[in-house]
Amino acid sequence: MRVGARFYLLVFASLFIGAQVGAQTVPEPSIGTLWRDLQFGQSLQAVSAQLAQYSEVANVKPKPGKKGKPSSLKIGMNKGGIPIYDSAFSLQTTFGADERLREVTLVSGSECANEATGKFDKISDALASKYGDELTERGALDPLMVSSALSESYGSQRAETITYGYANDSVAVAFVLAFSKTRPPEYVGGGSLARALSGIAKGIYDSQRQKCRNSGDETVVYAIKYLSRADFDARAAKLDEERDADDEEADKSL
Repeated sequence: MRVGARFYLLVFASLFIGAQVGAQTVPEPSIGTLWRDLQFGQSLQAVSAQLAQYSEVANVKPKPGKKGKPSSLKIGMNKGGIPIYDSAFSLQTTFGADERLREVTLVSGSECANEATGKFDKISDALASKYGDELTERGALDPLMVSSALSESYGSQRAETITYGYANDSVAVAFVLAFSKTRPPEYVGGGSLARALSGIAKGIYDSQRQKCRNSGDETVVYAIKYLSRADFDARAAKLDEERDADDEEADKSL
């Protein structure tokens, strides 16, 4: 289903590469709630003042934009963060070129990958009940999908991501799971200092590995991104155009 592929590309271009959405590049939807009482299109100053009232937030510091990028907010969390099914989430905000709120993202710390399917079921059910049925139609997260993502991560030594999407008429939500599997450190030779450092690294790895019922080298980070449906549709359409152009170019070459 094409919408699933589009949603996958959309989310990661923004969430993990940090793409900013300029206000001039997408149609403006009606002002509406993204998360809690944070409104799409609020000014950076208004968002900062509002976040300072949240009990989970310790401090909020504006950061001026550099090299053409819009200003942003550095948000410090109190211990425990935003609690969601025994996970502590931090809070991130994204502003457009006009320094108006475009996105809100909740991000967990690194957690045990062997608990991902159970956590997914709870969060997915809650999002579906609030925003509507899941969009990508990939089916529930299962152990085989987790195992495949961890295997890909082990080979590339980068996080391997799986995305689910939910949307109503005004808000789109991406639920992202980023899986990582680390390799044990290797001793590559050298003198006593190299051996000592290798031993320390191996000790840290073994200690981490013993967590999560002896699978602590396999972790997952959860992210939940809220953006306007209009932004989502506009960026999905742009990705469609780019994909069609790639297909046309490939047709000429084959």
